[in-house]
Parts: sequence; C-alpha cells; structure tokens
Amino acid sequence: MSVLVSSLTNEQIQKLKIDQEIGTRYFLRYIYVTIYGSQYRLLQALASGGCLALEVLKTEHYAIFVSQLPNATPPPAFKEWLGYLIENMLIVASEDPLGYEITGNGVRFLAEIKNTGVSDNFVN
Repeated sequence: MSVLVSSLTNEQIQKLKIDQEIGTRYFLRYIYVTIYGSQYRLLQALASGGCLALEVLKTEHYAIFVSQLPNATPPPAFKEWLGYLIENMLIVASEDPLGYEITGNGVRFLAEIKNTGVSDNFVN
C-alpha cells in the first residue's frame, strides 16, 4: 500500500478553491486519499512546537497507524509512511538529524484543513 496515493499541485488546489463549494469538496477528497490519520496527528503535534525524535514518531504515531490497519494489510515501512509528508515538504529533517519538524507548508496545510470546518475526526 502506498502512502502517496495521488498528488495535486498548489496551482491545481487553488484553481479548485475558486468555486468555494466545489473547491472545498475536492480539497477534502485530496486530503482523504493522500494522508492517513496518524500522519495528520503527527503534523498537529509538530505544529504545537519543536521537533519530534524518530523514536517518538515510531512509537506514538507510526505504531498507531500500524495498529489501525486491517490484519490482512501489511504495514508500509516507516520511511514510506513518512513519504507523503516529506515529498510534499510538509515536514523536514531537523537540525538534530534524529528528528523532524514541521515546515511553513505543513502549517499552511493544517490551516487549510481547519478552514474547511471539518472535525479532526474525519481522519481515523
């Protein structure tokens, strides 16, 4: 199972958001298919300040993700799980090479979700 299911450019997202009703619906669909709940919560944790060590990411976020998968679905490798966030520059390795921190793009990403008025419960 690939973490990165689909990808839209910023330009495409902005174009979709021109029509607020349609744009919001498509933006939410984009979120649904590209990010899992544990990754979303990781972004929230990073946004609250500081960087998180790899061990914390693995035990408090990735472990939860793996535990939520159906038994028949093998979990992706940890690096693959982080793939969406890194490839889209939502998180970046911190100055301490053993951790990650959120980027400005990541903060804006969370703000876009919040602006849709959708509850955090939309990601399980």
